[in-house]
Amino acid sequence: MSKSHIYRKEISFMLPRKMLVNKAIPLILILPISWMVTALLINFIGISHISHINLGVFCTLLSLSLSFLVFLMFHEFRLAWFIKIRVERKALYVSGILLVCVALLVFLLRSDIYFQYGFMVFKQWSQLPLFDIVLMCSLFCLLLYAPAYILHGVVFNRFTLGFLEKMVFYPLVSMAILGFAGFLAPSFREMWSVKVLALPLFIFVILALVLVRDWKKEYKPINVSNLNLVEITGLALIIFFRLFTYYSALEPAIFLKQDMIYQAEYIARLNRYGLTGYLSSPLTERYTVFYSSAYSLISKLLSLPYCNTIIIATFFNHIFVSLAFYYLSKRLFRDVKKSLFSTFVFTILSGFSWMHLLASPPITPLSGSDLFSYIRAIHDKFGMYSGATVSTIYADVHALVRLWGLGVAFASIAALLSAYRNPDEWKKYFLFFSAGFLQIVLGHPTEVFLLAFTLSVITLLSHDKILLENTLKTIFLLSISALPFIFIFSYPKEVFFSLISTIILCLLGIFLGKVIDRFGNFPFSIDARRKILKILAIAFMYYYGLSLIAFFSEYNNVNIRYPIFTLWYSVPIQWGFIGFLSTLAIVKHTLTAKRWDFSLKYSVLMILFLLLFTATVNYVNLNLFYVGLPYPIMPHYFFPFLAISSAYIFANGNSTHQIIILIGKRMSFSIRLYYVMVAFLILIFSTGSLCHILSASYWNNISLWTEKPQSTSLTDEEVRFINFLYALEPKTNTIEEACFIPKDQPFPIVEGVEYQTKVRYKVNPEQHLIKIAGLNTPSRMIESALYDTKSLSEVTFLTEFANIQYLIVEKNTKSALMQQLCVFTPVYWGEKYMVFELSQLIPHIDKTKKEAILIEKISFSGKIFVNEDSEEKTFENVNGEILPLDNGYVAIKMNNEENFTMRSSTVTIDGKTILLNVRSTRLYFPEALNVAQQMVFDGETSFKILNTFDNKRLYIGKFTFNGSYKILPEPWAMEDPRAAQNAIQGYLNLNDIHFIQIVIMPQGMLWTVLCASALVISFKRKDF
Repeated sequence: MSKSHIYRKEISFMLPRKMLVNKAIPLILILPISWMVTALLINFIGISHISHINLGVFCTLLSLSLSFLVFLMFHEFRLAWFIKIRVERKALYVSGILLVCVALLVFLLRSDIYFQYGFMVFKQWSQLPLFDIVLMCSLFCLLLYAPAYILHGVVFNRFTLGFLEKMVFYPLVSMAILGFAGFLAPSFREMWSVKVLALPLFIFVILALVLVRDWKKEYKPINVSNLNLVEITGLALIIFFRLFTYYSALEPAIFLKQDMIYQAEYIARLNRYGLTGYLSSPLTERYTVFYSSAYSLISKLLSLPYCNTIIIATFFNHIFVSLAFYYLSKRLFRDVKKSLFSTFVFTILSGFSWMHLLASPPITPLSGSDLFSYIRAIHDKFGMYSGATVSTIYADVHALVRLWGLGVAFASIAALLSAYRNPDEWKKYFLFFSAGFLQIVLGHPTEVFLLAFTLSVITLLSHDKILLENTLKTIFLLSISALPFIFIFSYPKEVFFSLISTIILCLLGIFLGKVIDRFGNFPFSIDARRKILKILAIAFMYYYGLSLIAFFSEYNNVNIRYPIFTLWYSVPIQWGFIGFLSTLAIVKHTLTAKRWDFSLKYSVLMILFLLLFTATVNYVNLNLFYVGLPYPIMPHYFFPFLAISSAYIFANGNSTHQIIILIGKRMSFSIRLYYVMVAFLILIFSTGSLCHILSASYWNNISLWTEKPQSTSLTDEEVRFINFLYALEPKTNTIEEACFIPKDQPFPIVEGVEYQTKVRYKVNPEQHLIKIAGLNTPSRMIESALYDTKSLSEVTFLTEFANIQYLIVEKNTKSALMQQLCVFTPVYWGEKYMVFELSQLIPHIDKTKKEAILIEKISFSGKIFVNEDSEEKTFENVNGEILPLDNGYVAIKMNNEENFTMRSSTVTIDGKTILLNVRSTRLYFPEALNVAQQMVFDGETSFKILNTFDNKRLYIGKFTFNGSYKILPEPWAMEDPRAAQNAIQGYLNLNDIHFIQIVIMPQGMLWTVLCASALVISFKRKDF
């Protein structure tokens, strides 16, 4: 091809000068216009009365993003701005050696401080030197990139990777290495010797790799990277928006909240006791441990308190998930414009929840309980996952494990797609997929379904037999590799089910692919298939519109709340603006384009698979047995694929400005169309981003432990307290327990709903403080008994059921035990708490662990059999009670007045048995969280009387029953199939709307006519 021909082709794609002038002027004005539109909208709907974030920064970031998007969508010819970074080899080596020397010098000069950090849970950020924070952030990044870089250079140097691939895949591989290495790491909180060696070792190995790799290029500069400035700018805006939103949700304390605290507890336990401590914990206390293992090792290697390290990790997770999603989009589209647009949609757009402010606007600024109640009302109306509370970008309490798992899923899916698109390099990408798959299965298995559905789609669309065969081999090998860990760690059965479902879906994709290959072209022609797709697109648009009509027409009568079942009309509500834009894009593309490319096929098939999976979960929950909530499948796992499909809103081809030129036969029409599309972008992103303000303000306002408007930061006393507990040297290899004695009885006598909130589901901040210090809290039975006991003999007896090492007492407690503790010297004396070491009270503690139930008394009717010291007594057709005395004796009173006392007996009752005021160890009645006012058993019940104290507390063990039982009050749990079905049916009775009712409404009939007309027009116009 001649140069002149190339020149003419480039000129033909450029916009005319007049149009460039007309477009340049509004482009300059987009930033202030979008800022004013967003600010006016915020003030108009009253969201400024709710906001606890910096609205000026929010509007600025949003306006910058909108300006960039307009530039991106309509000025594509400028996308080739690159910057080349070249480094001289001598400068690289000298800087590396200097970095090693500086790192060693800094550590030696500050070794005393860094050594103290290793024995701390948390240190207020304001008390940390900025130098330490910057240094540890840099070392954190080094830990997530250096292991994979070294592995790549030493073992897999034949695999070539681009800059973006390294940014995404290196943390993926390093986290897998750190997770498995964490299993073998010693149970020391401080690994100072490794810290001294780790940084210099990493840097020396990296320099050696560079030297060996570039030995033949000794006199040439090293090309570090060619960076696309447009990509960098877009990703920077996306990352800044995420980090700002997340920071706004955490400030001013910048500490972990709720779910992240639960995960921090496991990291602290692994730091103190290693893997043996985790394996010694009760099965009811287990959680998937892989990510905790990796973060535990990272916290040991970095010289910061481990909670500070975890918080740094959560910010990095937001950066990683942005890069991973962008890379996934780029592998699908192979186009910077569409990839960046999808990533902006995924990041910025949120739900419809802010529309509640139009119906019920706040009059004055809200804070505290008023703000909490207002946003909870929005939460009840639109649903928990519709943007007002749970953020669409996880700028909330899910930023540690769930967000990292989502980023790993994106990277793993991108690796699969890369193998599909580049069969010659399948080994390289399957290695990355394997690293992601294993850590998801062992770290947070919910995301396995995203990989399983992707495997199904790829095997469905792929025609490469070798690739399909390698895919099956890889999945089988990975599943077999994961099974030993699943059994050793006693993971829940759902993890095993996820592995099986992955294999089944992979085989299903292959089967469906072969069926389509054989029968796909029969009996429909290409034109007929296009018409079918148009019908399906219009039908989905019809359903989407009816759903919105249903919800807003019955707005005052329905509440989606915590969606235990997916209502037919709630899907668009939960999808929010991302779903709205995606629906427009799919319908528009289907009606105007001649074909679907792979990217759209993949995203739509993933949405369909997720819809089918959601429908299956709902059906099984309602009709068979409870398997779990539809969340996070609905809606959070839909968002990535909705965002990808939304990129088709503008262009069918590779260039938006080409489409404008082709449509705009006249120049004025093209310019008007440009203005319309710019206005559309501003409107969608300004309105679609507002729920982030609600979500960030909500999490900023609630406490660390519960969703209540309480203190959102740790006090200095609490920080000193948890650091003291964490620094205590473990006395055993198993998880030790510390029992908190509060001011008042932890299990007050209350009725009804109050029992659920004040007893069964009560959240005690001190329990979390103990757990994030690496210790555990004992069972409900021990907490209740220790508060009431008056004797050290009962304390000694209770040590048989738990590995209690410390008693933590609130200074102004009313507990009777305090009289016994006054004669001992506490090992910690603070403003609010005292800590006593139990070995001071009891020199020899029994380490055997048993299970028991503490009750007030037992009522029974029917046949009772008593075995005491080989003396057997049987009574039939009696009613009676078993009452506690003291020193292990009980009194049995029956209606035939044959009363007697006994000790250490085995009792069997055939009939009705009622346990009153129940407290138990963890393995008894976990569905009721081990507490109940009454438990009624019908059938045969057997137990052994273990001990009694103070004529009030009766301990029984070896409890078995054969029959049915009822817990009063009934727990708020869905594990019982009957309870789940009743709860779902009640939810449907309150919130379901009949489909026909909406169709025959005036709005529904008008929408029906509009959709039917659109379908007729699409068939009559060939160019439509």
